[in-house]
Amino acid sequence: MIRILYLITDLDIGGAEKNLYYLASHLDRRKFSVRVISLQGEGEIAELLKKEGIYIYPYGAKSKKNFTTFPLHLFKALKEFKPHLMHTFLFHANFTGRIIGRLAGVPCIISSVRVMEKEKRWHIWLERWSKNLIDREICVCRAVKDFRKEEIGIKEDKLAVIYNGLDPEKIKTVIPYPREKLGASEKTFLIGTVSRLEKQKGLPYLFEAIKILSRENPDIILLIVGKGEEERKLKEKVKGMKLENKVIFLGFRRDVLPILASLDLFVLSSLWEGFPNALLEAQALGIPAVATGVGGTGEIIREGESGIIVPPGDSKMLARGISELIKNRSLLRKMGEEARKIGNIFTLERMVREHEKLYQELWQKKLKRKDMVEYSQA
Repeated sequence: MIRILYLITDLDIGGAEKNLYYLASHLDRRKFSVRVISLQGEGEIAELLKKEGIYIYPYGAKSKKNFTTFPLHLFKALKEFKPHLMHTFLFHANFTGRIIGRLAGVPCIISSVRVMEKEKRWHIWLERWSKNLIDREICVCRAVKDFRKEEIGIKEDKLAVIYNGLDPEKIKTVIPYPREKLGASEKTFLIGTVSRLEKQKGLPYLFEAIKILSRENPDIILLIVGKGEEERKLKEKVKGMKLENKVIFLGFRRDVLPILASLDLFVLSSLWEGFPNALLEAQALGIPAVATGVGGTGEIIREGESGIIVPPGDSKMLARGISELIKNRSLLRKMGEEARKIGNIFTLERMVREHEKLYQELWQKKLKRKDMVEYSQA
């Protein structure tokens, strides 16, 4: 049985955290033994993991002061569990795991990367410095793989692409949220996005597009699901643009899928991306999209078939793409039908099986070394 330790920065609700949960809870228990460590303690995902009988190491840094002691706790956990593979998620866990993992003698270290970081240059410097400590890096799409190869300098044979996955049965059971409870009437053209309220998501450009569109389309409403550091600033911008009756901030929601299912159109205005889960979910629910051509959006949307791709940072082109679908409802419906097919391509089952295959291949490769035989039986 292959022992796997998952290391992640936190276990709050988020894309990477959900992926860890899906993997840890769906791996074949006859072949894999799993434990989890979170750098910043337990969150809501931790409770879900515990219900699946997955052991979570209890230590987590509660503040920057005791964060510095975490490497020692991680080192001790690695020596106690003796994982064959350590799979890390998110920047801080990726970087910490590489160093402590090597010091603790973990045979195989895998990192997961979800985004093409364009802003935090110090992240990139540390990634370059530590890139040779990994055995494999899993990228969520081809665009991220290309970025890591070119920007970080990771060799082709150390990179793998495994797309995020959805549960098609769960998607089929989603019931749209009542539109009237979202402030929409029968005449409303309901646009929505699910986004961290941060610079990366390019929301000011979307507000500008809504301003342009509202001149000829008084019955449009934009819903924004999510929270983040820029929330106050973004709300002030909406107020300054006199769009309070057009842009509705819904905050953090647990019923994201029903809200997505109620939309006429999903919009992604990101300046840079990885493989946006919300876009994937919207498409699987049959909601066409207008999205900026960044990261893996072009690997989800079939341009001109299930949505429209526009340049990032261009509010006029964003407005033009949305306007085209407001005016052409038959095209909107046709794109929705095409979008729904995505749910049968990017499945949770495929994501889990591809990870299992990679874990087994990497460990079998390690076992060819004589010194690993004893480790595997410890």
